[in-house]
Amino acid sequence: MKKLLVFLVLCLGLVGSGFAQMSFSRPFDKTLSLGIKGGINVPRMFYYSNHSLMLLPQSFAIKPQGGLFLDVPITAYFGFAPEVVFVQRGTDTRYVHHPSSLKVHYSISTNYVDFRFPLELKWSANPSFQPYVIVGVEAGMCLSGKIHLDRRHSGPLFHGPMGPPMDIDAEAMDETIDVSSSSMSLIQAGDSIITLLRDPSLSQSETKELVAGVFRAMFNGSNMSLVHAGAYAGLGVRSKFTIVNQEVLLKFDVTCHQGFLDTYSAYEKSGASQSLNVNAYQIKGYRLPQGLEISLGIALPLKPRLRDACSAFANDRYRSRGRRGVLFGY
Repeated sequence: MKKLLVFLVLCLGLVGSGFAQMSFSRPFDKTLSLGIKGGINVPRMFYYSNHSLMLLPQSFAIKPQGGLFLDVPITAYFGFAPEVVFVQRGTDTRYVHHPSSLKVHYSISTNYVDFRFPLELKWSANPSFQPYVIVGVEAGMCLSGKIHLDRRHSGPLFHGPMGPPMDIDAEAMDETIDVSSSSMSLIQAGDSIITLLRDPSLSQSETKELVAGVFRAMFNGSNMSLVHAGAYAGLGVRSKFTIVNQEVLLKFDVTCHQGFLDTYSAYEKSGASQSLNVNAYQIKGYRLPQGLEISLGIALPLKPRLRDACSAFANDRYRSRGRRGVLFGY
């Protein structure tokens, strides 16, 4: 991840310096643009205050991500680009547990909807090639996901050098659980809340108490925390060009994401959740999501760009020269 970011910084610096002396081919355009984006996420988990889990290797995994964004230019060097993104997060861990010699595969795959609010600091370059720095915050909700564990021996084991074979079936397992299997899903929670709000037999205080109970069951009774909040930063390149009289905005960026909220739920930490493995699924410390995202987006202006009023007047005036009395009596 660090090598990729260093390489990207060098590329942007070299290319950006070549465009630094170029002047803008057109004035600053304040037109809003709406677009779609898509790409990949390389997720992992950061285990804070849990040294044993930090030492476990995490495999390289690629997950999809994509959504909608609104490009809001504020100045020629500064912009705002809020977005709604679907992204998959998780981890994939494979290791051999000692001294049991169990081969363990532990993975988490979760689906989130994020609301992101990035700020873009742009280089002073030609609009056809404009590098920028991204800094933003994000908040989201886990819609669904799976926690999976399989562990097995690579071969027959014996009790001591001359002992009988061990019963490996008692230790081997292959389990998959839903992150919200111990509680209601978002759809079920929404239906329950609507039903409570429409019930005329309930008083206002009773309705508030029951709705709060639904939220507690949804967030505190799950096998994983369903709320996400974090921040991210990265680098990108944007370009404006015209295709068949249609202005198009193209954006490419690479961002590093860090979650701030523990993904272990209160239900897990209380010991009531289904614990799959004392090694990889060790409820200790904090499990924070991370990710490296690579995205490509394309956007179109929300409305056609109007011509400058002065230039339009000047064009009409010069076209009317020689036709006295046609334009304001000239």
